[in-house]
This record gives sequence, C-alpha cells and structure tokens, in this order.
Amino acid sequence: MKGEFVRDSVCMTADNRSCATDFRWIAVTHEGGLGETTDGIIGLMRGFEGLGELEPLYVPYAYGQGLLDKNSFSVFLTTARKEVDLSGESYIDFGSPNPTIVQQGVTWLPAVNKDPWWTSYMQGIQIGDGDSSISFALNRAPALTDTGASAISGPKKEIEAIFGYLTRYLDDYNKDRYWGPLFSCSRRDYLPNIYLAYGGYWFQVRPADYVVPVNWDEGVCALMFERSNDNYWILGNSFMRGYYITHDYEKKMQGFVPLQEQGLKKKERPRRVTVMPEEVFEVPQTEGYVEDWVWWTIASVILTVIFVVVGVTVPLCTDMDAASSNNFWDRWFNSSGRINTKKQVKASNSSELQHIENLLKQALEKKQVEEGSNEIQ
Repeated sequence: MKGEFVRDSVCMTADNRSCATDFRWIAVTHEGGLGETTDGIIGLMRGFEGLGELEPLYVPYAYGQGLLDKNSFSVFLTTARKEVDLSGESYIDFGSPNPTIVQQGVTWLPAVNKDPWWTSYMQGIQIGDGDSSISFALNRAPALTDTGASAISGPKKEIEAIFGYLTRYLDDYNKDRYWGPLFSCSRRDYLPNIYLAYGGYWFQVRPADYVVPVNWDEGVCALMFERSNDNYWILGNSFMRGYYITHDYEKKMQGFVPLQEQGLKKKERPRRVTVMPEEVFEVPQTEGYVEDWVWWTIASVILTVIFVVVGVTVPLCTDMDAASSNNFWDRWFNSSGRINTKKQVKASNSSELQHIENLLKQALEKKQVEEGSNEIQ
C-alpha cells in the first residue's frame, strides 16, 4: 500500500455533524489485497504512549472534537454462512457502547501497558468439552485482537499442534502448503470447540468461527489458523466473531459480551481461569497429519545419501583405467552383492596390470628367441 499524508474532514456517517475536521490521514494511491467494495482502512489501534509528536488516532481525535460522548468504540462481527443472509449483521459503534448489551455483563481485560495494540497474554488452550476435553499450557506470549486479520495466527509449533489434534476428527483431508488441512465442509460439525486462555479467561472459539469455506461450490473448507515465526498471537475475525467487543481508550481495556447470532448457538460467556494446565502443548503422535519439518528432514536425509553415493562413486571412477571401464559394474558389486571398496578395486586393477606386464614379457622373450634363431641360420 502506498499513499501520501493529507488533511481533510473524515465523517462517520453521511451527516456532516459526524465529521472530524482537519484530520491527518493517508490518501492511498496504490493498494493490493483490498476488495472492490472496500474504500480504505481506519486505524483503531490503542496508540503509542508518551510519544506526543505522533498524530492522534481517529477515535481519540473525534472524541477531542466533541463528536463522541465517550473515547471508545465497539465492534460486532458475525459468522459468514452461505445459507443465511447476514447483510448488515456486523457493525461498529463509535462512542458509548450499546447500553442494552452492556447490561448483560462485560468481561473486561486490561491492555498490556505501553503496547500500541489491544493486547493481553495467551497462556493456555483447551480442545473439546467436558470429560473428553484436553488442556495444555502455552508459552506465555502477547496476543492482540485485530479486525483486519481473518485467521488466528500464532507461533508455528503451537499452530501445528492445533492442526494435529483437529485432524483427528476428520475422516479424510488433504494438506495444502498455504491453507494447511483441506476437508469436506460437511465435517465441520464433527470438530470440537476450542478454548483459549486469554487475559486470564477461557474464550470459546466454535467450529463455525474457525472453519471457513475456500470453495463454496465444491464444499471444501479449511481451518483458519495461521503459522507464524513470531512469538506472539494475532486474534483475528475467527476469534472475535460472536462477541460484542468494546475498546475503551480511557480505561485501556477491552470488554467482551457474547451476542446471539442468527442460526447459531450463542457463545459462552468467558470464564475465569482458575487452574492453568501444566502439560506442554506439542504435536500429537498420530497418523495422517505430518508437520512440514518432517518432510524437510526426510528430504535432507535423501540428499545426504545421494551426496555420499556420489562422493564414493567419483573417486572410484577416477581410479579405474580405460581398459577396465567396460567392467565397472562388475567391480562395483561382487558376487555376494556387497559394494567393493576403493582398495579392492585398486587391487583388482594392479592384478590386471601385472597380468598384462607378464604377457608383454613373454611376447618380448619369444621375439628375441626368434631373432636369435634367424641369426644362427
């Protein structure tokens, strides 16, 4: 994305009274990845503390101009489904959150101090419900919510472990280099709920949240988890769906309220983590799903074997003379099928040379005898 800084009025609605005047923003001149119906991106990060030279973000700026009654915004993202028209179901509230929703009870998470994003810490994961569930500890790492990301992105090793456990619930799937496991969308309802220990609470992530179709017509679906080489998590739409999430700049907190979605069971209210799991989360030993590093290891072993064979073959070839080159494979394998060593081949060559030398001596002696006989005559 490329652009240039400009100042203009930026409006939340078609009403001029909602416009923040003289706001500094970036006019995009070149972009890639945005859909045709997308006009641009509005930055809703928490912002950098103690850096007064930076321009204020849109919500604090609009609040400072008296356009908002509260320095906050709230978003609600619903789950896309082919069979349900969800036009207008997702929305954003600028200013005070919807009081009717807030009355249902808000789970507040404090944002990490001096972090520019809406960030708390990820500490654990639970797969499944009830007695059949399994829980693991994750390496404590920062995790931020981001409406601009579709998937749940995390450290590669732990995302691979999630793939490993979830594919146990699939009868058949294909592994794609980009998407990971691809499978029939009809298997979505067989997959388990996942719970992430985030900010000291267990947050539910339903199959309807983390399974998305990559091909509607053929009914092919994927798991919306993305591997990263960084030691932090990005909780995108797959995590945020089904929650009404308030971002309060004054309190420096995020508030979560589950809302009912059309055609889906309402998400559970986040429950406080009382005991953190101790078992480390690792890729399960199971048939089927194989990590990328396994394939790389196999390829490395094969290449190593090739190099060793070539390394042995080349010296052997250079040691063999032209007279014996036609019998190379006879020397390479002996009668028992074992490979002859370089020393053995050299010995074989020396024996043949000795034999040839003897034949030459015999021929020379015979010639001398014949010449001597002629002289006598």
